[in-house]
Amino acid sequence: MILSRELLRSLRMVGGEPQRDWKLLLSLTFFAAFIVAVFSLFLLVAVSKKDSMSLLVEEGRVESIKRDHLREVVASLESRRQAFEALKNKAPVFVDPSL
Repeated sequence: MILSRELLRSLRMVGGEPQRDWKLLLSLTFFAAFIVAVFSLFLLVAVSKKDSMSLLVEEGRVESIKRDHLREVVASLESRRQAFEALKNKAPVFVDPSL
């Protein structure tokens, strides 16, 4: 609360006292660095307690890949690739409105 009261008071009179402004700027910078350091330490401890892959994958919930759906997606992407290649080789027929 002390920091927030000082912050609000100093924001009303920024530029009045350069010494106070620098102190406030450094205080906020150190506070932000402290928050980042605490969060980083928390992540380090969380990762070191568990296997790194277990953080990304929930155990017990494995979904199988639907091969038919996968084949449809691959076929769709292949047809898009072929259409794109055809457009690169032959320009589309559009009338240029600027002419």
